[in-house]
Amino acid sequence: MKRILLIALAMVLALGCIQDSFGEDTPEKKHVLDYDICETVGGLLECGQMALDDGMPGKQVLEEMYAIADAGDFLEQFEIACENIAAYGNKTYNKLLEVLNGEEEYSSRRMDIVYTPASQDYENSWSAYDTFEVSDEMRELLKDSKAQYCFEPAYWPEEDFKNVLGTAYSKFKPSRPRPAYACVVIKKGAQCEPETAWNKGDNDDFLYELTDIVNTIGLLLDEDAPVFTGNPNLASTFWVFDVSYSFYNWYGNKEVKGYNLEMTLTVRDASSKKDLAQLKYTEKLASTIYSWSDGIARPDLPYTHEITGLDSTVSKIRSLMQKQRGESAAARKITTMNAEKVLNGVLVDQAGKLDDAWQKAIWESGAQNISLDGDAITFSLRTFNPDLKSLGAYSKAEDRSAWLDAALLNAKTYDLEASLALEDGQPTAKSLSALKKTIKEAAKTAQEAFEGGDMADAIIDRMFPSPVSGKITNAEQLLTPDDSFIEWLGQDYRLSNYGSAAMAAFFASQKSKTLETKNGPKALVLKVTAADPAELLSTASKTVLDELAYLTELERDDDAEENLQLAVAKAALAAKKNAKTKYEIPVDLDQLLYSEFSAEYWSYVESFTYNDTRWDLNNNIENLPPMAAEDMPKNGIMKGGKSGTEVTLKLSKNSSPTYVQVRKDGSDDLAATVFIHPGKSVTLHLQKGYYRLYYCSGPYWYGEEDLFGDLGSYHKSEATEIKGTNYTHTITLESSQNGDVNIYGAEPGEFIKP
Repeated sequence: MKRILLIALAMVLALGCIQDSFGEDTPEKKHVLDYDICETVGGLLECGQMALDDGMPGKQVLEEMYAIADAGDFLEQFEIACENIAAYGNKTYNKLLEVLNGEEEYSSRRMDIVYTPASQDYENSWSAYDTFEVSDEMRELLKDSKAQYCFEPAYWPEEDFKNVLGTAYSKFKPSRPRPAYACVVIKKGAQCEPETAWNKGDNDDFLYELTDIVNTIGLLLDEDAPVFTGNPNLASTFWVFDVSYSFYNWYGNKEVKGYNLEMTLTVRDASSKKDLAQLKYTEKLASTIYSWSDGIARPDLPYTHEITGLDSTVSKIRSLMQKQRGESAAARKITTMNAEKVLNGVLVDQAGKLDDAWQKAIWESGAQNISLDGDAITFSLRTFNPDLKSLGAYSKAEDRSAWLDAALLNAKTYDLEASLALEDGQPTAKSLSALKKTIKEAAKTAQEAFEGGDMADAIIDRMFPSPVSGKITNAEQLLTPDDSFIEWLGQDYRLSNYGSAAMAAFFASQKSKTLETKNGPKALVLKVTAADPAELLSTASKTVLDELAYLTELERDDDAEENLQLAVAKAALAAKKNAKTKYEIPVDLDQLLYSEFSAEYWSYVESFTYNDTRWDLNNNIENLPPMAAEDMPKNGIMKGGKSGTEVTLKLSKNSSPTYVQVRKDGSDDLAATVFIHPGKSVTLHLQKGYYRLYYCSGPYWYGEEDLFGDLGSYHKSEATEIKGTNYTHTITLESSQNGDVNIYGAEPGEFIKP
């Protein structure tokens, strides 16, 4: 059927072109369609070549090929193929080819990117990067002095824009930009590793990781992904990467230099130079070093699932690609073969002229059930209306989960019947105006439904159901949550992995949950204010450990798990009152129907590392000494340090209580012992000479014999000079091992016993 329609439409178009060119009395001639099947780009070019070989006039061949491609709805692909043919071998082609593929220093430019649906049509054996062998006559027929060849994807260093193309990328104006074509740029100064420019040294892993990010975004965009090209002249957007290791700190005794990572991917409009979307990722090493070489520690570039905000960035890029393609498609005439593509282009083009997010969403969602009948095209639109009138009140629903499913299915339905009158293949202004009014009313109805309490309550219950029915009045209620809550947890191991009591406490720590609707149905956001999960678990774990540490081994019970659960529940209810940590969780209505949640949702849930806390607690309990902990000594001098040069020892607020032995270098005689509390200082006096500091810190004190036990940390300093009494000294001791003196690890047995 498609073949018959294509031939019929092409003959009408082609014969019309011929009659216009040669007059009605032109003798009967052969046409391009007579030679073979012309349903693909390659097939059409072959037929055109045969027609030329048989002496058909070039103008007729060209007109008929374009008419056939238009009728078959592959005009865009055909035009790209023609431009590739015209550009193949010209000066620009050779110049870029030398850069992209010639010298060894550029060999790593190539990007191994999965081809997108827009760049490759396997069914019709077409690719945006193809070149076709044609005769000189065909090449002359397609001659175009401004033609640009679509090279396969490649990285463009920012500095090479000026070297190769004569200007910086930020000022570069593509000569032939195509809708939804993208060129990937690496910003000047980007680093593949600390202290190393991205294009120096071994950067294969770096480029592979960047490519993986681009590939993943392309796969998430699917049919809306751009065509990535190595030719900046064809780009309508530049995807600009910047990677830096902007801050470092020393770890241990200054043997390891640890860096932080900052990565950004900015999608910039190549014509307007405006930034359209941006993805940011930051990772700090803090005190954890998990990979290093040559004395330098650094985080690796992230996997995409680790990047917060990926979904919203992909959504922005999707809208951008749809807009660019829509504007291009909207300019074409609607025919039987291209009706769906051009109509959806018209809808997206109209969406770009609106500010109201709810109206835009209806236009951008495209049309279904499209039917072209003469000078009118009818179709269905999605209004996002949950039709709450048909469902009744959410609070009175017998099955609340089924109530939300029905509402989401209603919102997913293309339930608005619409039509446009056509004139010369384009919608009339009058019919467009009427459609705008209809959509405006539909958008208002949908928005009002979501702004009402029922939809917000239902969505919140789907994502964060209450662990117990009724009001939570005490922590013990959270230890035995409702069966429905336990069943809900079972839908995903990431929820059930922590146990029902722990998750009940986590959900109970949420102070408020509100659904923000102002950005439309495609950008709903659930705003949650809750206790910080890390602080919640730390408080609970410390509570349990504190209770056990001040008991002897015989007095301690074996119910650490139950004790932790109760402590977490109590901490959750206490922290909820003053909770200030805010989370913004995107809500995808279509995914929500299947209880699939965003990456931001799982990032929040997985920040509640209950199992890690439980493991650490059990490990700490095992490391408690048999005896009970003692009260911490007072801040001050415990022994010695009465005469000589004034020396002040300080401790930061974030440190733990610390016991210090000041010992003469060489003789190792004990000169003084002091005890310092966090945020405090102790001033003592020492005779002129060299001293070493032996100090330890920890949560529980067991006297000068056992110090802080196995939970303590133990250190010693290098030899430090104490000058004469004309001087004063201040030494800051840090638990991070980064104070005013170089320090090393020590063993408890190295401390002098009383």
